[in-house]
Amino acid sequence: MKKAHLNYSEYLVKDAKILAAKQMTPAEKYFHIALANGESLDHEPGQFVMVSIPGVGEAPISVSSSPTKRTSFELVVRNVGKLTGALHKLGAGDRIGIRGPFGKGFPVRILEGNDLVFVAGGLGIVPLRSLINFVNDNRRDFGKVYILLGCKTPKDMLFGDEV
Repeated sequence: MKKAHLNYSEYLVKDAKILAAKQMTPAEKYFHIALANGESLDHEPGQFVMVSIPGVGEAPISVSSSPTKRTSFELVVRNVGKLTGALHKLGAGDRIGIRGPFGKGFPVRILEGNDLVFVAGGLGIVPLRSLINFVNDNRRDFGKVYILLGCKTPKDMLFGDEV
């Protein structure tokens, strides 16, 4: 039987290194990640990746950084299960697996030339942050930007310092 060799597929697990990690809230942790060999994730705002830890499992996580950031990307993970709990124990220098990106990104071209209002609560800011940072990186293409961000308590606010 012949073996098929895939050179590229979003379904192949790519080796990635955690460059930095920091606890943002009691439940959420930020991760700055780079794919091996300096490869770009090449995502669109609003897409997600599958994060895997060998022997633990795999889970979908929204990308929170703009695609204009080519050499690395950012994730924010809420500790709610087996994989996310294991991920919360990792830090700078640790390696994880990444598949993707997956999903249909936000319709960026339709938004061009318009004023934008972003409304998010809690963890909902994570995928919107990717779009917000993309808009900031391409300011001349968009009108005014308004951000309404809610959370249960002040200690639960994600990226409040950036807003």
